[in-house]
Amino acid sequence: MTAAIPDDTLVIVAGHLGRVACSMPLGNAPGYNVATPRETSRDGYAPHFAPDWCVEVAELGVNVCCKRRGQCFCGLVHIPHPEWLAGVAT
Repeated sequence: MTAAIPDDTLVIVAGHLGRVACSMPLGNAPGYNVATPRETSRDGYAPHFAPDWCVEVAELGVNVCCKRRGQCFCGLVHIPHPEWLAGVAT
């Protein structure tokens, strides 16, 4: 792992936004326990392991757009809730 991503940082994993719960290895694979919102349920977050090579820190204008999906077609990941902007790097 190059540089550890701090806990509670907004990240992109497989095209979805999530928050780092903690950094943790799974066997010899370094990675993070990432919580991504479950859009089909009211249970909140579904934490799962993601290898470090597929976790990307969310950066406004680089890989994240502040508009909702359907309002903009820029190709970036769109933030579904405006309050999430507080956790995005600029």
